[in-house]
Order: sequence, then structure tokens, then C-alpha cells
Amino acid sequence: MLLALVGVWLLTCLLFAGRGRGTVPAGSAAGRLRRMRYGLARGLNWVAKAYGRWVGPVAATVATVASFTFLTTVPSALGTQLRLQAVARTDDYTFAAEKIEADLAAQVVSELYGQIKEEMPPDYQQALTIRLPAQVVRTRQQADRLVVPLKESDPAAARRLAREESRIQQVRDLPDRSVVDAPRGSDPVDIPTDLTAGQAAAAREQAEAKPPDNHAEIINDSGKEILLQLEKVASEPGWSGLQDLVGSRFPLAAPMIDALADACDKQLQEVLRRKVPALVQQLMDKTTDIRSSIAAAAKDIVASVDVPRVVGDHVTDAARLAADRQATLAYLDGLEDRLKRRADIVDGLIRPTDDAEFGRNLNRVLGSSDKPLQTGVVDDLRRTMLNPGSPNRNATIVKHNAAVAIHSLGVRGLPMITKADIRAALPLCGCPRG
Repeated sequence: MLLALVGVWLLTCLLFAGRGRGTVPAGSAAGRLRRMRYGLARGLNWVAKAYGRWVGPVAATVATVASFTFLTTVPSALGTQLRLQAVARTDDYTFAAEKIEADLAAQVVSELYGQIKEEMPPDYQQALTIRLPAQVVRTRQQADRLVVPLKESDPAAARRLAREESRIQQVRDLPDRSVVDAPRGSDPVDIPTDLTAGQAAAAREQAEAKPPDNHAEIINDSGKEILLQLEKVASEPGWSGLQDLVGSRFPLAAPMIDALADACDKQLQEVLRRKVPALVQQLMDKTTDIRSSIAAAAKDIVASVDVPRVVGDHVTDAARLAADRQATLAYLDGLEDRLKRRADIVDGLIRPTDDAEFGRNLNRVLGSSDKPLQTGVVDDLRRTMLNPGSPNRNATIVKHNAAVAIHSLGVRGLPMITKADIRAALPLCGCPRG
């Protein structure tokens, strides 16, 4: 302000300098110039007075407004910073809690599944050990030895064998490891009221360092593995996906999956969630082995489940499926034996090492009480005898031996041999008529 007043005084002095002492006519140029200098000097003095009068109130007003702006800006910035810290604290704790919950859920499901399997009836547990694919392969190998394809000589057996092969192929088409996701859902994580940002950050750091262990093995069969990947105890979509996959590829295990889904109800989920805060606290404290703590908590949770009651609701289905598996195994085993005996007899008749082997196989046909076996042997001999084949010596010998066998069986009264068979055999075998 002082500098402004000094400037005004200097300008005023300059304006009045050299105005002279004499009288100057008003209409002259000098008069007009004097009046302009005088007016300008008066204007500068008025500005100086106005500046001195108003500069104080204006400065006070500006200072007041600035103070209010400062007072509102600082709390707003502090509030934003606090909100960001609260969000980070919530995110860190939620991350740790959800990971602990997923690992605990996997332990619970694995423990429960093992107990459910042990609680199943003995016949069912025995059926679980049956490996049908190996039996199916052995049966198919014997069927491929037949001269007349199985679908022609025994269509019902061929259809049943093909059905089992189709089921095996469905399993083979699976990847070596299938993972079914059990989504977490929208359940919020409860944040402790006294949680600090440092504690939450420590929990996240420990959770990130811990290897994931949120998979429960459900199926390990025929080189295929099915895992349930948990974010919590499996929700309805998780169970539905698992039940569909197991039911279509491993139907024998379906009762165990159904029992497991029943056991993992809302009550068990609530018990599990109540265990999580204490485990997260241990994670933050770094005082105990968190894996051991999770395993112990899982055992406590599973101990609260009435496994016999849960399994009891699915025993009927388990018994039915076990009986079906045993019956299928018995049928395929019997079919393999019958096809093997049929193929062995036919080979012994059309490619005998000597006359004794030929005679033994004739007697096996004649002495058998298995009508389907006798019919199958005759069908194979007839097809071999009548098949044009290739005109080489081996084919001719095989056709000759088949004709001899047909004639010998017909002469000895095997009812499957017709007169037409004997007439067709005579030119090939050179056997005596009558």
C-alpha cells in the first residue's frame, strides 16, 4: 500500500510540474493541457483515497473466504483418505477370509466324502472295486475271434456289450482332470470392528503366500480325476454340475455325491463360517501352523454331521446300483467264457494240430449242454465252409476241415446240423455218404 501511495504522489508532482505562474487563457492549448493535468491529478488522489479506504475490508473478506475454503477442503481430503484406507482394509481381510474359507471347505468336503464312503453297505463298497472296463475289453477280444460276428449270432449280447463300450468311451473322452467349480455366491464377509489396516494387510500377505488347497478329489478312476474346486462349501450350482458329470460318467458313485450334497446343508455352512475369523486371526498372528489349524477345524465340523443318517437316505439307490454292477460283471464274465470256448472249439476243428485234437473238440460240442454254444459253433463252421475265401492252400484246408466237422456232427445227431448242411459238406470233405 505504501508503494502505491508513493507512486501516486510522484505522478501528482509530475503533473503539476512546469505549470507556470502566469495566467493562461482558458481556450488556448496551454489552458486545455493545464486542465487535463489538474483533472488527472485529482483522479489519482481519489483512487489513492478509495484504495486506502477499501483495501482493508476487501483483504479481510478474502482472508475469511480462504479460511472457510481451507476448513472445508482439509476435512474432505481426510475423509477421502480414510474411506480409501477402509476399502483397502476390507478388501485385504475379505481376500484372506475367503481363501481360508475355501481351503477349510475343501478339507470338510474331503473328510465327509471319506466317511460317507466308509458308511456305505459292504456290497456297495465291493462294487466300487470292480473294474468293468478291463472285463469289457477281454469280452470284446473274444468276440472278435468269432467267424460269425456277435451282432449276427447273438444280437442281444452284442447290444449289451456295445452299451458298456459306449460308457467306457464316454469316460475316455473326459480330460485326465476335470474340475467342477463351486461358486462362492454373494455372502458378505464380516469385518472385525477393531481390525487395523496393518493387520488386514498382514492377513492378505500371509494368505497370498499360502499355496492354494481348495480342491477336493471326488473321482479317481480309469485314469480320470474329477475335482471339486471350492470357494465355499459347495452351493447348489456346484452340486448340480458335479452330480450331472458323475451321474453320466460314473453312475455308481452317484449315491455318495447325493449324500455329500445333503450333508453340506446351510447349517454346516454356518458352522464352517463361524470357524473362519479365528483362523484368519491365527494367520495374522503367525503363531501357529495354519494348515494344521484348518485340518483340526475341519474334523470338528465333520464331527457335527450325522453321517449314518445322511447315508441312510441313499442306501436303497446304492444297493440297486451295486447289484446292477455285480450282475453286469457276471454277465460279461459268462459271455467272455462262452465266446472263448466257442472260438477255441472252432479253432480246434478247422485248424487242428492232429486228429486227436479234432476229436476232442467234436466231443466238446456233442457233450455240451450249452445250446447257444452249440449253435454258435455250428454257425461259425457253416460260415467257414461256405465262405469262398481266397483260393490258397490254407483256405482250402480250413474249408475242408469245417466240412468234415459239419458232416461228423450231423452224422452223430447234433440237431443244429441240417440235411442241407450235410449235402453242402459232402463235396468239400469227401466223406462217405450215409
